[in-house]
Amino acid sequence: MNKISWGILITSNFAQNVIFPSVSNCVNSEFTGIASRNPDSAEETAKKPGIPKSYGLYEELLTDESIDAVANMKVIDAVFNSAQTGGSVSV
Repeated sequence: MNKISWGILITSNFAQNVIFPSVSNCVNSEFTGIASRNPDSAEETAKKPGIPKSYGLYEELLTDESIDAVANMKVIDAVFNSAQTGGSVSV
């Protein structure tokens, strides 16, 4: 069975500490790319878990045909941070 190739849109601590390990524990999934508005942040964040591709534009990741699925962590990160600080959350 082929692994699902994931791309992720954000370099936040939540993504690094929660999402990366979760996907790494899935035998049929792997992160292939990470995108950030800051190319240096994407490149640096990609090195830690060994993600092979980094992008300075979200559109570059979204149009990469080698990526099967995209985790839009921008939304999840905002919800998580709001909930942790006692803010209202509507999904």
